[in-house]
Order: sequence, then C-alpha cells, then structure tokens
Amino acid sequence: MDTPKRSNKAVVAIVVIALLAAATTGVIFLGGKKATPVASATSDQSPSSVTKSSPQPTSSVSSDATYKDGSYKTMTSYMTPGGPESITVTVTIAGGVISATDMQGNPTTRDAQEYQDIFLSEYKSSVVGKKLSDISLDRIAGASLTSNGFNDALDTIRIDAKA
Repeated sequence: MDTPKRSNKAVVAIVVIALLAAATTGVIFLGGKKATPVASATSDQSPSSVTKSSPQPTSSVSSDATYKDGSYKTMTSYMTPGGPESITVTVTIAGGVISATDMQGNPTTRDAQEYQDIFLSEYKSSVVGKKLSDISLDRIAGASLTSNGFNDALDTIRIDAKA
C-alpha cells in the first residue's frame, strides 16, 4: 500500500520541477527583448541617426555614463504569483535626464491589471526629470513587482542608449 503513495509523491515532485523549469525558461525568453530606439519630436537627432546597439551582458551601467538623446522603447516580463506579466516602457532621454515616459501594461490577470494601473498612476513623478543613471524604483503605490519589471526595462534602455 505504501508504494502508490510514494510514486504519487515522486510524480508530483517531477511535475513541479518541470513547471518551474518551464516558467523560468519563459521569463528568461520573454525578458530578453532589446530596447528599440524610436523617432521623437523632442530629440535633436533625426531617426536615421539613432542607431541600435547590440545587447551587452552587464549588471548595471555606471552612474557617470552618458546616454544618447532620443526615445527608447522596450518590452520586458516579470514574474508574479499569478505567472509572468509584461509591460512596454518608452522613455525619452535629453541630456542624460528622462524628459518623458510612457508605459503600457499587458496584464493577464485581474490582480496584475490592478497593480499595473496603480503603478501607472504614480510612477512618472519618480522618473521624469531624473537622471537615467540614478533611477531604481522600489515600490510605487504598493506595486513592487511592476516596479521590478520597470527597472528591468530601464536596464535594457541604459544599455541601448549608452553613448
């Protein structure tokens, strides 16, 4: 009688490991998108002079880094208890400072929608007018996971905007 119970536990353990591996792989795949420079009316560069750079593995960009003026857009994913969620972030950089930002959420659950909405209503005051190199959001209006996703998007943009 003990054999079926043990084999059930083993099957459950294997399924859990497989699900964790699949979830981790999905986050790594979805989160690896590159920022795309976009044309901007506020940029003094023409769209043809905004260049794309190759992704470079780096943990952070130094606070004394200089950045190319322009608008940059990237999509990133982050993990929540309900599964992976994604956001698209656009920032306009002028003189190393974020002069404008926009974010679109792509929530898959009601909870994600709620947290992304409250983040959207509050985050701009913590970003606009600040140096790109200095921004690292902790928790905006209680949305710590969306803040983490936003920080990941900024990391990608820092790499691509680095002069």
